[in-house]
Amino acid sequence: MQINREEIDGEAYGLPRPPAKIIPLRRDAWFIEAAQRYIPDAERGRHFLKVTLPAIPVAVFTLAFLFGYVMTILGAAGNPHNIDPTPALIGALIITLVITLLCGVIYRGYRHVAGIDD
Repeated sequence: MQINREEIDGEAYGLPRPPAKIIPLRRDAWFIEAAQRYIPDAERGRHFLKVTLPAIPVAVFTLAFLFGYVMTILGAAGNPHNIDPTPALIGALIITLVITLLCGVIYRGYRHVAGIDD
């Protein structure tokens, strides 16, 4: 049995002939650097948590202190005496401490679930 050469090359169907040589893909410097810089998803998540979690207690302290101070001012609106910011400061510090501990527990839990050891 003889095979028709035109059917193998695809010329009968109007397909172009493939080139005689196939040049292999070279691993250029940009490709090697990109492969070395690849960061796993767990590390990216860890970096995200390390950046965002410390911002939460700062925002909570600022908002809690301002809210407590404004509430003190509104409560003493009828009295012409000096307003003491100490209760607002103590309340803001307590709330911030609780939120900071919560952020620490969240970060440690993420590290445990992701299997990241430091």
